[in-house]
Amino acid sequence: TSPGRTATGVERRADPAGAYAAIGTVAAGVATFADAGLTPGAAYCWRVVAFNALGDGVPSNQACAATPATPPPPGGLSVTITVVP
Repeated sequence: TSPGRTATGVERRADPAGAYAAIGTVAAGVATFADAGLTPGAAYCWRVVAFNALGDGVPSNQACAATPATPPPPGGLSVTITVVP
């Protein structure tokens, strides 16, 4: 944590050479953030920036990861319907 921090901005980029975009803010003392709406099989990088009444701090180092690819649909399934009078 940063002394005097009032909140932390969360930024993400999908293109390794692209610009970061703000995707959310968490209050001081919060250590988690859920990022939704990611594309399966895509790579992303995140960083955080602490800020307070004096302005923004220096961005953190980035953390990068790829989301899992969408698995193929299951095959070999069959359905049997029995009508009971």
